[in-house]
Amino acid sequence: MDMLLEEHNRLSQQSNLSKIADDVQSTLEILMQARERISSDPDSASITLAKLQDPIKKSFTKVNDDLKQIHSGLGKYTKALDKKFKDKLLPTEGYDALSSHPTLVNRAIAMHLLREGQFSVASTFITEATANPPRPTAQLKKGSFDSEVPFEDTLGVGPLDSEPLQQQFTNMYYILHQLKNERNLLPAIEWARKHSGTLEARGSNLEFDLVRLQFVWLFMGGRDHGHGMEDGPQKALEYAREEFNVFQGKYLPDIQQLACALAFQPNLEHSPYRRTFHNDGAWDEVANSFTREFCSLLGLSADSPLYVAATAGAIALPTLLKLQNIMKEKRTEWTTQNELPVEIPLPPAYQFHSIFVCPVSKEQTTDQNPPMMMPCGHVVAQESLMRLSKGSRFKCPYCPGESHPRDARKHLSRDSQDQMPTSLSTLVASDLSLPPGSYIYSLLPAADCLTAISSDNSLRVFDQETLKLKPGGVFENVNQGVTCVKRADHEGNTLATGGRDGAVRYWDLRSGKKITEFKADNNAPILSLDCNQSKGNLAAGTELIHSLAALIMWDIRSPRRPQLQYVESHNDDITELQFHPTDPSLLLSGSTDGLVNIYNTNITDENDALHQIINHGSSIHYAGFLNDIDIFALSHDESLAVYQLANPDESVEEPLPNILGDVRARLGCEYVAEVLKTNGGAVIGAGSHTKHQLDLVSLSRAPEWSFNDDAIVRLPGAHSDDIIRTMNVDEKHNIIYTGGEDGHVRAWKLPEGGQDIGAGVNVKTSGKLKDRPSKEGRFKPY
Repeated sequence: MDMLLEEHNRLSQQSNLSKIADDVQSTLEILMQARERISSDPDSASITLAKLQDPIKKSFTKVNDDLKQIHSGLGKYTKALDKKFKDKLLPTEGYDALSSHPTLVNRAIAMHLLREGQFSVASTFITEATANPPRPTAQLKKGSFDSEVPFEDTLGVGPLDSEPLQQQFTNMYYILHQLKNERNLLPAIEWARKHSGTLEARGSNLEFDLVRLQFVWLFMGGRDHGHGMEDGPQKALEYAREEFNVFQGKYLPDIQQLACALAFQPNLEHSPYRRTFHNDGAWDEVANSFTREFCSLLGLSADSPLYVAATAGAIALPTLLKLQNIMKEKRTEWTTQNELPVEIPLPPAYQFHSIFVCPVSKEQTTDQNPPMMMPCGHVVAQESLMRLSKGSRFKCPYCPGESHPRDARKHLSRDSQDQMPTSLSTLVASDLSLPPGSYIYSLLPAADCLTAISSDNSLRVFDQETLKLKPGGVFENVNQGVTCVKRADHEGNTLATGGRDGAVRYWDLRSGKKITEFKADNNAPILSLDCNQSKGNLAAGTELIHSLAALIMWDIRSPRRPQLQYVESHNDDITELQFHPTDPSLLLSGSTDGLVNIYNTNITDENDALHQIINHGSSIHYAGFLNDIDIFALSHDESLAVYQLANPDESVEEPLPNILGDVRARLGCEYVAEVLKTNGGAVIGAGSHTKHQLDLVSLSRAPEWSFNDDAIVRLPGAHSDDIIRTMNVDEKHNIIYTGGEDGHVRAWKLPEGGQDIGAGVNVKTSGKLKDRPSKEGRFKPY
């Protein structure tokens, strides 16, 4: 390839026609001058023509030399092309899956012509194809793609009725022409408004994106296509007053940003809103989004299937040609049925369906042989499962877990699940009067209100229904670098905050004052805390400072001196703390060293206090009790597992963990916003900042812990492309609260009579655990 590029560069630099053009122009000028002399003095014709012979001869010589150089360069470039791209025969029709189905090919061509707006060509093509129906010209080799059921029946393809489609695509191209060429958004807005219900159910932001772009267009002085308003910002303001009311519930932060831009109008180029108002690609993005949604409502893909198939085929062709040559040399045949014999590496945009290859049989799963997930979380094909088990209990081939075939569940990828999530709309949104650029770190329900800590080091108290700040609801600088907040009493009138200043402070929400303060040794930053209201204890976990990560516990009546400290069990930051739900003497801790420890806080000696050590294997992000006996752990790489609390009875065998693996692949998300306990189970906030959505997926045990794919709740739009850091579920009123890096809190209302978050969770729990008599024989996972 380097030689080809070298020859191409040499040809473009040296072998060009510019020099020839100059020489020819010089020759023409000599001839024109001679003609003028002869015209003015006919008697000098013979002398003038005699003088022309030598310069004309030299000119032709120069032109010929230039042509020789160009011919030489073209010859070398042609040889380089032939050497690099050798002429190869195309694969024979015997391996063409559609050679015996020309009707499908014609249909794809007709659909492509309609989608491209070539209506007259499409009409002629359909007429001729109908009048002269094609006949299969090739028979497939035995064992390749033979099927007793025609493709047309399998795909549910009937006769193509082009008239309705032509009308639809005529409308689409009219709207696109108005949008792209005339900068007229009104037809697109009218179409989106007509289909707003369907677009809302799909979680589409198209209608608001169109209205927002219209606001920007008017703001920048664009021509108005339907309103008699003043030019510029005044026109945009009047338009906003007319159109933005219906969008306030879901897009209030975006509307506020657009409104604030009015104040920066004289210097918009250097304002924080420059990207919104000087975005050259906004029109193309909206046009692409409109095309995608328009085709989706017609049940069609955004791109032409013929174009996609042809492009994918061009990518696959070199591999198939090489395969054909190998088969010819080795005298073998392509016998793989309904799949390619080799892997074709296609770009992600051309991968539409998940593919699972059984790790045992090395075969691709099908509808007849689907993937089956065992209780341990590993997946194999159904046929492999039956061969391994032979109808009885068997051991997983990839872990020590044992299970019965009836415990395995059919594993469906997210793109193959038929169950549609329940989509919610924003009830209300608020920025809590935070400074621009602030993050919401955590949401916590308190007495008849909600509270939030944020990156401006404040604690804010606000109404649950309106999300408006309560009077005196801003506690400024609760900590320098606030990191966590917890309830300190049952009623929720007192909250505890911890921060990187090494302090835990108690705050009375009624009086608005600080009650007391607890300090860590060496002012070690506090990363986690929990309060035991029944025993009056406070526990805090610190960052690793001077090779020590401390778990500190105070009696709230004696804030000056810790009741106990555990400093040897973790060798990295302690990111999670939680007291047992029914036994206040048991305390759970999670750390970035990958360990989840359970302590009996009635014991001062750290070694004796260690009740259980769980090695999750990677840095702990969230961990806690799901009920009295089950413990979940989620790592920063989004790997989830559920463990059981060690039984005091030494003779009871330690149960195997329920490994759920990387939830990003399982739930089709990019990050986990939070894990919330609900009725003995949990709700996983599976977020995607690129898709602008958050899915709430319940985790329940029946009998093994697994995700409930039939009860997914989706928050379309979420916090746009900003990450959601916290969420809270009000199960009593069926309201979901989210807070994110956009500095806003949003409330989402479940429909009346709709599904409950965490529904279907029914877990039996054990009674209160007894103190262990000794540490000898304690379960050690590593």
